[in-house]
Amino acid sequence: MRFSDIVGALYLGAITAFIVFQNELFIRLTETYPYPMGFAKIALLATFGECLRHRLTTGHWIPDKLAIRFLVWGIFGLWFTAAFPFVAGGVQAISSSHLWVPANPFWMSAWINLLGGYAFSMMFTHYWIDAMIAGRFCWPWEVLGRPETRRWARIVFLSLILFWIPAHTITFSLPPAWRVTSAAYLSIALGVVLSFAARQGR
Repeated sequence: MRFSDIVGALYLGAITAFIVFQNELFIRLTETYPYPMGFAKIALLATFGECLRHRLTTGHWIPDKLAIRFLVWGIFGLWFTAAFPFVAGGVQAISSSHLWVPANPFWMSAWINLLGGYAFSMMFTHYWIDAMIAGRFCWPWEVLGRPETRRWARIVFLSLILFWIPAHTITFSLPPAWRVTSAAYLSIALGVVLSFAARQGR
């Protein structure tokens, strides 16, 4: 194991230790400052996932333009903070009107991933931003026309069915204060999924 791998493990361990051993403070901060905490959770943990993806694909931890990637993930954190209560409340509302199946965590997960566009839209948006960080500005439809994008999309679609729907079912089973935190840790898994998709693309 490299020294950088040990540092990465310590980084993740320190964040997890704070969440576990200071959980009352963590929940209070989450409930009082949902958007700043959503930004921090996703930026800190998803950026780690981004670095892990880089480690798995290149052998090195730090990708180019790390600060920009950190900022982008933080903005996604704001998106996640609004998306979970939006979908949970929406599914509960249409379920109570007998326009949808029971509002349980599985159907909330199915809605956010398949109908709400959360997972695929988020991953494609991230893929598009990655392409611009690595190169130059381009429109989303320019990225769609690339051969590697089709291979990437197949991997992401499979992960949507086999991983994200079950994972978000667990997320929606948690109290609301913990859902963005769950998404933050799942973003590390996203780094692994995207690294595999990138290898398939190449």
